[in-house]
Amino acid sequence: MASKRLGETGETLVRVLIDQEGVAQRWVIEQSSGYERLDEAAIASIREASFYPYTENDTPLSAWVVIPISFNLR
Repeated sequence: MASKRLGETGETLVRVLIDQEGVAQRWVIEQSSGYERLDEAAIASIREASFYPYTENDTPLSAWVVIPISFNLR
C-alpha cells in the first residue's frame, strides 16, 4: 500500500533456483526495481509460487531461471 501511495513502479528481475519438484530453493535479485519494498514483494511472491520444473528427456532437473516481476499502478 505504501508503494502504491508513493507511486513506486518498476520491474525486479529475480534469479531463482527451481528444484526437480518445482519449488524455489534459492533466489537473488538480479536487477532491482529501485525500491526496496517492491524488491521484497517480488521475493515474497517467488517464495509462495510453485513452478513446473525444467525437464530433459522427461527427467525433471534443478535449474536457474530469471523471472521478471513488474509493478504497475492501476
